[in-house]
Amino acid sequence: MHNPEFFYFYFIEQHFLRYTTKEVGHYQPSWFFIPYLILGFFPWIVFLPQAIAKTFTLSWKKRHQYKFELFFLLWIVLIFLFFSFSKSKLIPYILPIFPPLSILTARYLQQAIAEKQYRGIKVGYVILLPLAATIAAVFCLLTHFVTVANPITANFYLVVAAIILMIGTLSACLFAFRQHPSAIIITFFSSWLFLITALAALPYIETRTIAPIAMKLKPILKPQDEVIVYNQYYQDLPFYLEQRISVLNWRNELSYGMQHQNTQEWMINDKQFWQRWHSGKRIFVMMDLNEYQHFQLIFHHEKNFIIGKTTRNVLISNQE
Repeated sequence: MHNPEFFYFYFIEQHFLRYTTKEVGHYQPSWFFIPYLILGFFPWIVFLPQAIAKTFTLSWKKRHQYKFELFFLLWIVLIFLFFSFSKSKLIPYILPIFPPLSILTARYLQQAIAEKQYRGIKVGYVILLPLAATIAAVFCLLTHFVTVANPITANFYLVVAAIILMIGTLSACLFAFRQHPSAIIITFFSSWLFLITALAALPYIETRTIAPIAMKLKPILKPQDEVIVYNQYYQDLPFYLEQRISVLNWRNELSYGMQHQNTQEWMINDKQFWQRWHSGKRIFVMMDLNEYQHFQLIFHHEKNFIIGKTTRNVLISNQE
């Protein structure tokens, strides 16, 4: 009631318009969630078609006897289709479907083992073997084709994760074709170890974080210094520096707040930027490397000093 403009911004723009138009952002094609479903539910995705097929073979006349299975199917299908038709898509939108996926798949595996019907399980492992081999190969070759923060350490964890995945998958396949329930147990523990090891590699792969530069900048910052982000906004930079920063030529998510707050001091344009750059006070500017190359090309006469650099970003200053 105190902020009547909030209703339109939150309910209309961020819900209805985000769903029905491309202008709000995050547009993706209708099939966007399919690869994330496969990767997000790995390795159990190879048993999901069998679990769903078993549920769909239920007699419609006896549907009341299988209300839980139908409930879980509706849970999965409606949420997945609803967000697949949305113009804006982000990966977490489909997180709610993973609990029912897990329950249906686990129920199928439990029943198949109890009834000694291993055909569907064997089919799943036949699919899992090349899928696991592909993922293992990507892990082993990733640092050779993609720039990462720490390739040596990242490669170590990724190779270990790939080895765990392949040993676990091969062992599980061996037991599955002997119609032994230990295959599922092996898959469970090897997948757990694989994911833990893969997660350990993430800090050495992640290149988006601004933390390394921010931690280098923070000790040398003085109260009269100004930090400016160039033509974009690093959302983690104010957090690490524990202070407000100035933003050049960027609005996006901040545009709504700018309508209701005076931001002239820190949401600046090119003219204000160069006035501050030549004002005599020390200025720090954060930008990505491509932007820096463009900056060097267009403003080659402007002397600047590199303070820090990562694989994606660079911090410069107007003073040595």
